[in-house]
Amino acid sequence: VYCLTRKVVKLVIRAGKPLYICTKSTLVTRDLDLLGNYSNCWVGISISSLSSKYAQIIEQGAPKPSERINCAE
Repeated sequence: VYCLTRKVVKLVIRAGKPLYICTKSTLVTRDLDLLGNYSNCWVGISISSLSSKYAQIIEQGAPKPSERINCAE
C-alpha cells in the first residue's frame, strides 16, 4: 500500500494550504486523524444514486451508496 493520498494530505497541511477532497471512495476515513484536526479542509463524498443496483451500473468499482453514507457519520 502506497498511501499516496495520505502523503499528499500531510504535505498540504504542512504548507498550510486549503485542502478540498471530492471522492467516491470510503478510504478517506483512513485519514480522518489528519483531516479532522485541520480547519482549512473540506471533504465531499459523491453519491449518484441511493440504489445499489443503479450505482453498480453507472459507478462500476465504486463503494455501495450505503457504505458512502455510513462513511459520513
